[in-house]
Amino acid sequence: MFFNEPDYDKRVTYINGNPMIQTSHKRTCLKDAETCILLTNKNSKDAIGVDHNNILIGLAMKKYVYATCQKNLRICMQLIKPESK
Repeated sequence: MFFNEPDYDKRVTYINGNPMIQTSHKRTCLKDAETCILLTNKNSKDAIGVDHNNILIGLAMKKYVYATCQKNLRICMQLIKPESK
């Protein structure tokens, strides 16, 4: 919804990729971000596995940002299964 808002046009960057792969990781400028939104493949056949992977990626990103620049990164993530929350 906010990807189409003109107020956020200059403030939101959408990057397709896996943040655990170094080439995608470098494109994100994660150290400069205030918030990171992790989206998932809602059509995956392994919903629990995708949710667990998304949670682990979010925790790794949060730990990386804190370790490199001593700031907290807000993570918003999309999960498929309600019990994954």
